Amino acid sequence: LHDDVNPNLVLCKNELKRLESYVKDDQKASKILTSVQELLADAYSQTRDIIKNTRIEVIDSIGFTAALESLVAHYTNISEKPAITLEHDLPKRPAMPEASAISAYKIIREAIFNAIKHSNAAQVRVSIHHNKALDTYKVEITDDGVGMKATARNGEHAGIGLIDMRERVRVLGGALKIQAADPAN
Repeated sequence: LHDDVNPNLVLCKNELKRLESYVKDDQKASKILTSVQELLADAYSQTRDIIKNTRIEVIDSIGFTAALESLVAHYTNISEKPAITLEHDLPKRPAMPEASAISAYKIIREAIFNAIKHSNAAQVRVSIHHNKALDTYKVEITDDGVGMKATARNGEHAGIGLIDMRERVRVLGGALKIQAADPAN
């Protein structure tokens, strides 16, 4: 996004700016041009936000654990329901590669967001535990919501968020398991 899309958006913005003098006497064309320039400015701003959110500077500044605590606090503050709890045995800055911390953060963020968006849950519990002997992490996100269809849990008809989570977990060498509490679901 940073290297290819945003520069092209800036170039488009500059080219549209050049059109202004050609359409200044045509009210309808000026209105269309202004609308397109506003849409382009919005697209540029959105891609900048995506780039910033992808980087996850908060992990650099306050550490992985505090970043997760902040994430849970953020979602708790913007939504009354569900209540979100975080349980962990992590130090402030677990000894994990930065890329792993960023991927883990994104996986957890997406799982929380999915629970908020789709589950209609009253409670969401995020649990993260480090097995020091094996140097592995077990992350569980559970909720008391409506559950998912088996086809989505198994990867069929899965949304982009679930696909991204599966891929990130695979790259980390882990496994993503999605299950319903009620086997009938």
